[in-house]
Amino acid sequence: MPITSNISEEEANLALSQFTDAFIEEKSIEYILVLKSMVSFFTKHTYYLEVGKIEKLQNNRNLIVSDKEKTIPKEFEFKIWKKDGQSSKDQGFETKKIKVKQNLTSKTTIDVSNFDSDISVSNRFGTDFGTCGAIFKLESFASYFGISNWHVLQHETGKLGQPIYHPQKADSAEDYAKNKSKIGSLSWASNTDLDVAIFEIEDTDEIKFLQEKGVKNIHEIALPKRGQLVEKIGANSGTTSARIRSVNCSLRVWKPNGSFQVYRNQLQLYKLSVPGDSGSVLFAKDKAVGVVFGSTNNSSIENFSYANDITRVFNRKFDAEQEFYVDGKNIKIKELKIKK
Repeated sequence: MPITSNISEEEANLALSQFTDAFIEEKSIEYILVLKSMVSFFTKHTYYLEVGKIEKLQNNRNLIVSDKEKTIPKEFEFKIWKKDGQSSKDQGFETKKIKVKQNLTSKTTIDVSNFDSDISVSNRFGTDFGTCGAIFKLESFASYFGISNWHVLQHETGKLGQPIYHPQKADSAEDYAKNKSKIGSLSWASNTDLDVAIFEIEDTDEIKFLQEKGVKNIHEIALPKRGQLVEKIGANSGTTSARIRSVNCSLRVWKPNGSFQVYRNQLQLYKLSVPGDSGSVLFAKDKAVGVVFGSTNNSSIENFSYANDITRVFNRKFDAEQEFYVDGKNIKIKELKIKK
């Protein structure tokens, strides 16, 4: 049946924000995202929502909202609340219909492993290795910094200022205890709709080593775009590339202990990462656009990787001042501004 409605990207993003909680409440649903429809003679330029389910699709059912079973419709109505531009007086609802498509997926897990390589980083011995995704400088600081994920470098028990290690430089827990493999200290981390961590590189030889192993410098960032071809260097899978499928995805990410967290405003890509690649930075030519943190792994269906939009990390004012550890002390910062 031809798509006759013309839903803008802004309207689709609004619908996603309104319905994410209801969809994600059902644990068989792994993600909900905004996509652009294929353009043909029968369709207009329009956007729609895709729901990723981990169960076989049967008659558009299995959505549970507030203990009541409902159907996931092929399209549903959403409402736009209009405001008076001067007085913010309520002006009523404009009702729109948006297409909903279902897709079979698998659980999304964080991309950590016990595999170590030349560009691995960790905050502990023998477990949860990720990737140093890139190095960079920040305005107002002389140091070089590295970037990875919160779940790699901080986790539930970490704290700012703790040592960050290069796993290949330690042969035993004793080496870790003596900081023989320490390359820096944790400067900042966020697990609020982001999975990002930044560390100060204190070992100057490590900077040259990482660059020789292919780790790129971030000099400029850019907004990610749907359909954009991006490339990353991961500690486990090396250099891979893929296209960005959606720039607005809400998803459930499963942790090793069986718990999960819902992340909003994420990037979904065709799969380019495996466990151990957590923290890899996505580059579109010379501009950084994202930070990989998870993926699906099911050989029988199409798999995806997920990343944070890097413009939500750098060159923007935070809603509140942030704790930041640098030069051996905690300070307050209002933004992380890349030095070109």
